[in-house]
Amino acid sequence: MGLEDGIKKTFLAGVGAVATTAEAAKQVVDTLAKKGEQAVEQGKAMKEAVKEAKENAKSQYSQNQTSSSSDASDTF
Repeated sequence: MGLEDGIKKTFLAGVGAVATTAEAAKQVVDTLAKKGEQAVEQGKAMKEAVKEAKENAKSQYSQNQTSSSSDASDTF
């Protein structure tokens, strides 16, 4: 094995390292993007759940107020 073969192998090892790093980086980016999409979807679902709970509480409060008013007028 001559000097030329050693330089060639070193060069090819560097190219292989860059290719491996690029593949790993792509996988990391894909994974992060997927997790980001999931987080956005979970955020939307949470927002809808909070909105629905707010509307239910508001409706329940209105029903309680109406019920309390009619009970008070029945008393007098």
